[in-house]
Amino acid sequence: MSARVAMKSPETLDAGLPALSGRLALVRTRKDAFDLLASFLRAQGLPDLILTFIPPGDLANQTVQWSTLASETSDRVRSIGFDGRDPVRRFARRAIEPFMWTCDEWPGEKSAFARDVMTNLRRAGVEGGVSVAVWGRGGRVAIADAIAAPSVLRTLPPSFLDLFFVATVLTARTIERLSLVRGRTPLSRREIEILELAAQGLTNSAVAEQ
Repeated sequence: MSARVAMKSPETLDAGLPALSGRLALVRTRKDAFDLLASFLRAQGLPDLILTFIPPGDLANQTVQWSTLASETSDRVRSIGFDGRDPVRRFARRAIEPFMWTCDEWPGEKSAFARDVMTNLRRAGVEGGVSVAVWGRGGRVAIADAIAAPSVLRTLPPSFLDLFFVATVLTARTIERLSLVRGRTPLSRREIEILELAAQGLTNSAVAEQ
């Protein structure tokens, strides 16, 4: 991963959200929605994305995941335990806000297993990232991990975490909509209102105030 990534200004990041929202409204497949989020993040200097959808309870074996990592790296990352049992995803499911982490410093569990996972992640070429969990209908959860080197993470503007959250919500809701069968339940008036505010570039805090 290259450390020489020019980050865009907060104003440029804000401007990208309406475009992302408009493009998501036109996609026909879940993979297309994932690709749009990955492209949005890549434009901001975060080169790779892992997006995992975990069904509730007994359906957890039906987890769906997309990744921009090379297939060999992606397989290795899963094999070392970065699959939901790891400290990053476990913390994400309890956290309210997006958070940054590196293989040297991460929130939550610091057990021997957690340290082994993070050490092996670094050996696999995954040095850090930004993660967030978005809860959906019926207990489903989407976890987005934007992967980047620590040197890139240090250049992120403070507004990036809010924008990452909103972009992930927009993408997760699109994928959820595309996953529903015919006769699916439409979005509620409140859900539509939240998406419209997010598409205007409001942060999650501003959406909550509205």
